[in-house]
Amino acid sequence: ALSGVLPVSAEGLGQGAAYAAAVTSAIVLLIYFATAEAVFGRTLGKRLLRCAVIAADGGPVTLRAALLRRVVFVGGLVVPMLGPLLAFAAPLAMLVTVIQDAPTSRGFHDQMAGTLVVDR
Repeated sequence: ALSGVLPVSAEGLGQGAAYAAAVTSAIVLLIYFATAEAVFGRTLGKRLLRCAVIAADGGPVTLRAALLRRVVFVGGLVVPMLGPLLAFAAPLAMLVTVIQDAPTSRGFHDQMAGTLVVDR
Protein backbone atom coordinates (compact mmCIF):
# COMPACT_ATOMS: atom_id res chain seq x y z
CA ALA A 1 0.00 0.00 0.00
CA LEU A 2 2.65 2.53 1.06
CA SER A 3 5.47 0.74 -0.71
CA GLY A 4 7.45 3.28 -2.68
CA VAL A 5 5.70 6.21 -0.98
CA LEU A 6 7.56 6.32 2.32
CA PRO A 7 11.33 5.76 2.42
CA VAL A 8 12.42 2.75 4.45
CA SER A 9 15.57 4.54 5.58
CA ALA A 10 17.22 7.94 5.35
CA GLU A 11 19.20 6.70 2.33
CA GLY A 12 16.21 7.42 0.11
CA LEU A 13 16.07 11.02 1.30
CA GLY A 14 18.27 13.92 0.33
CA GLN A 15 20.77 15.12 2.93
CA GLY A 16 18.62 18.10 3.97
CA ALA A 17 15.48 15.99 4.26
CA ALA A 18 17.31 13.32 6.27
CA TYR A 19 18.60 15.97 8.67
CA ALA A 20 15.11 17.48 8.97
CA ALA A 21 13.74 14.01 9.75
CA ALA A 22 16.42 13.53 12.44
CA VAL A 23 15.63 16.90 14.03
CA THR A 24 11.90 16.17 13.96
CA SER A 25 12.45 12.74 15.51
CA ALA A 26 14.64 14.24 18.23
CA ILE A 27 12.04 16.88 19.07
CA VAL A 28 9.19 14.33 19.19
CA LEU A 29 11.21 11.97 21.41
CA LEU A 30 12.31 14.78 23.70
CA ILE A 31 8.74 16.04 24.08
CA TYR A 32 7.36 12.54 24.76
CA PHE A 33 9.97 11.48 27.32
CA ALA A 34 10.26 14.82 29.11
CA THR A 35 6.50 15.40 29.29
CA ALA A 36 5.72 11.85 30.44
CA GLU A 37 8.39 11.97 33.14
CA ALA A 38 7.47 15.49 34.30
CA VAL A 39 3.69 14.98 34.31
CA PHE A 40 3.33 11.31 35.26
CA GLY A 41 6.78 10.51 36.67
CA ARG A 42 7.16 7.71 34.13
CA THR A 43 6.91 6.70 30.51
CA LEU A 44 4.79 3.80 29.28
CA GLY A 45 7.86 1.55 29.42
CA LYS A 46 8.63 2.55 33.00
CA ARG A 47 5.00 1.93 33.91
CA LEU A 48 5.23 -1.62 32.51
CA LEU A 49 8.46 -2.15 34.48
CA ARG A 50 6.83 -0.63 37.58
CA CYS A 51 9.37 2.11 38.10
CA ALA A 52 9.28 5.90 38.05
CA VAL A 53 11.55 8.92 37.91
CA ILE A 54 11.64 11.22 40.93
CA ALA A 55 13.79 14.14 41.98
CA ALA A 56 16.82 13.18 44.07
CA ASP A 57 15.18 14.83 47.09
CA GLY A 58 12.12 12.55 46.69
CA GLY A 59 9.85 15.16 45.10
CA PRO A 60 8.33 15.17 41.64
CA VAL A 61 10.52 15.67 38.58
CA THR A 62 10.45 19.16 37.09
CA LEU A 63 10.12 19.68 33.35
CA ARG A 64 13.62 21.19 33.33
CA ALA A 65 15.10 18.09 35.01
CA ALA A 66 13.19 15.76 32.67
CA LEU A 67 14.47 17.68 29.62
CA LEU A 68 18.04 17.67 30.93
CA ARG A 69 17.79 13.94 31.65
CA ARG A 70 16.80 13.19 28.05
CA VAL A 71 18.79 15.70 26.01
CA VAL A 72 21.85 13.43 26.13
CA PHE A 73 20.01 10.68 24.29
CA VAL A 74 18.23 12.70 21.62
CA GLY A 75 21.21 14.98 20.95
CA GLY A 76 22.85 12.22 18.96
CA LEU A 77 20.01 12.28 16.45
CA VAL A 78 20.62 15.93 15.63
CA VAL A 79 24.40 16.22 15.46
CA PRO A 80 25.71 14.32 12.42
CA MET A 81 28.28 11.66 13.25
CA LEU A 82 27.57 12.07 16.97
CA GLY A 83 24.65 9.63 16.84
CA PRO A 84 26.72 6.45 16.38
CA LEU A 85 29.23 7.65 18.96
CA LEU A 86 26.49 8.34 21.54
CA ALA A 87 24.81 5.03 20.72
CA PHE A 88 28.03 3.31 21.74
CA ALA A 89 29.26 5.60 24.52
CA ALA A 90 26.04 6.50 26.37
CA PRO A 91 25.15 2.97 27.58
CA LEU A 92 28.78 2.37 28.51
CA ALA A 93 28.98 5.65 30.45
CA MET A 94 25.67 4.89 32.17
CA LEU A 95 26.94 1.48 33.26
CA VAL A 96 30.19 2.93 34.61
CA THR A 97 28.43 5.71 36.53
CA VAL A 98 25.83 3.30 37.92
CA ILE A 99 28.62 1.04 39.20
CA GLN A 100 30.51 4.00 40.68
CA ASP A 101 27.35 5.37 42.32
CA ALA A 102 26.53 2.02 43.94
CA PRO A 103 24.29 3.15 46.84
CA THR A 104 21.74 4.85 44.57
CA SER A 105 22.68 3.35 41.17
CA ARG A 106 22.16 6.64 39.33
CA GLY A 107 23.42 6.98 35.77
CA PHE A 108 25.21 10.12 34.60
CA HIS A 109 21.98 11.51 33.10
CA ASP A 110 20.26 11.13 36.48
CA GLN A 111 23.19 12.70 38.31
CA MET A 112 23.24 15.59 35.82
CA ALA A 113 19.48 16.17 36.14
CA GLY A 114 19.22 15.53 39.88
CA THR A 115 16.83 12.62 39.39
CA LEU A 116 16.52 9.02 40.51
CA VAL A 117 14.67 5.98 39.13
CA VAL A 118 12.76 4.06 41.80
CA ASP A 119 10.50 1.01 41.97
CA ARG A 120 6.79 1.81 42.17
